[in-house]
Amino acid sequence: MIVFITRFKSILKNFSLSCMACKLAILIPILVWTPIGEAQSLTSRLKGGVGLACEKEGNTNRKVYRSFFKISRDRKVVATLDYRDDQPTLTAHDAATVLPEFIEWKNFSLNRKTLTLTNLSISPRKQECVIVTFEELLERAKAHLIELQKGNKI
Repeated sequence: MIVFITRFKSILKNFSLSCMACKLAILIPILVWTPIGEAQSLTSRLKGGVGLACEKEGNTNRKVYRSFFKISRDRKVVATLDYRDDQPTLTAHDAATVLPEFIEWKNFSLNRKTLTLTNLSISPRKQECVIVTFEELLERAKAHLIELQKGNKI
């Protein structure tokens, strides 16, 4: 009888450990799933959107496009096109606030009528933008990258 009671206690201890492991196995995917699902949702919403190529204000000699974005069809997601491994890549996906005259995300505000982009984090810097296809946006970004790389020694 004593042997039975000790075995029963060890089974209960193991049961509580396995029960806790099961609960953790269920809880961890739930906690991790939300950001992953949100990122995938933002990425999938970009399909069919437009490109936004913005040039530095006051450059009168030639147009140098300096900021590149992709905006979703519903204007609620904006992705930043940046340079990684010497290639233009969509790096950040941000939820945007769509107002009657502006689209706002992160530190940016885009006037929907004039296509003037204001970067609020750089004492506000304004850039004039044009709407382009995503393919043309990539071409412009590659051209800008080549210009940035001129004179590189490595």
